This record gives sequence, C-alpha cells and structure tokens, in this order.
Amino acid sequence: MKKVIVTFGLTAMIATSVFAGDPAQTLIEKNKCMSCHNIMGMKDAPPFAGIAWRNSRINTNTAKATLKNSIKNGSHGKYPMFSDTRMPSFSHLSDKELDTLATWVLSQAQNMKCGQGKCGSSMNNKKGWW
Repeated sequence: MKKVIVTFGLTAMIATSVFAGDPAQTLIEKNKCMSCHNIMGMKDAPPFAGIAWRNSRINTNTAKATLKNSIKNGSHGKYPMFSDTRMPSFSHLSDKELDTLATWVLSQAQNMKCGQGKCGSSMNNKKGWW
C-alpha cells in the first residue's frame, strides 16, 4: 500500500512541476482563459482547437498575428455560434506573453479530429460555428 501511495505522490509531483514550468499554462491559469474556453469541448467561447484549426486554415500567413490581436484587443462576432460572447481585451499582456499564448493556441489544431476529408466535423454543427 505504501508503494502505491508513494508512486502516486511522485507522479502527481512530477506532473505538477512539468505544468508549473510551462509559460503558456501559467498564463492560461493566471488570466483564467479556461473560464470561457476549452481545448475541445464547448463552453461560452470557441474551443482552442477550433480557433487554431480555423486560423491556421483561413489566415495561414497571419494566424499568429491575428490571434495576438484578438487576445490583446478582445474579439466579438468572429464565430457565428458564439455571436453573443464578447472576449475581453488582455492589453496588460506583453508582446512576449501574447506570442506565447498565440503559439500555444495554434498548437491545439492537432486536437481536431481529421479524417475522411472532414477536419473539425466533430465540433461543427448545423449553425456552423466557424
């Protein structure tokens, strides 16, 4: 029994230390991004994976700049399904912090379910939130 508890405790400590050292994770927690967003599932705002997928496909060359601008200045009306949701501005963030967050959000595109030519179909409904 002691071995199980020690193993569990060490695993928890290692996981905590890995996440604690991630600058993006720290910013996400500090600015409460997950209060409105989620990585995949629906909440009050578009999920990060969908934002990443859409921006990397539509704004290929300007995806990071577009996201940084939306984070810094706020956003409204980009996704029809979330038209009643207004993202607040995070103008207090430095350019480096904005870059860290935008890079992390774009990395979430890998979480979209792609197959049979239907990327993002698991998160797209009849209203079309893209």
